[in-house]
Amino acid sequence: MAYIENPNNIGTNAKVELSDAAGKQTVSLDAAKANIYAGNDGHVGDLILLDDNGKNSAHVGGTGDIELGANGHDAKVELSDAAGQITIKLDAKTGDIVFSGTSLKSLLERIVALENKK
Repeated sequence: MAYIENPNNIGTNAKVELSDAAGKQTVSLDAAKANIYAGNDGHVGDLILLDDNGKNSAHVGGTGDIELGANGHDAKVELSDAAGQITIKLDAKTGDIVFSGTSLKSLLERIVALENKK
């Protein structure tokens, strides 16, 4: 079942609510707040993004799990500071974590080399 608030002017502050077979609201789109809600009343909400072949490439679960990549995609997560500079990068293809240009792998190799010199 779908409910549309303000159906005569759907593009302005509209709200769309979708319900399960029992009439419980499970998905809500709120244009006034620019929010998307999924899950409710015994349903765990998930956000699943598909690639151009219809395969999952990202999955954010309502239980807090985040899965990126798979199905032919090497995931990458980049965190930027307020100036837009990438300061932390997780790279699934290389299995590395990079902090402001220095990889964790490189740091660990340096530590091992220093330990071996002792």
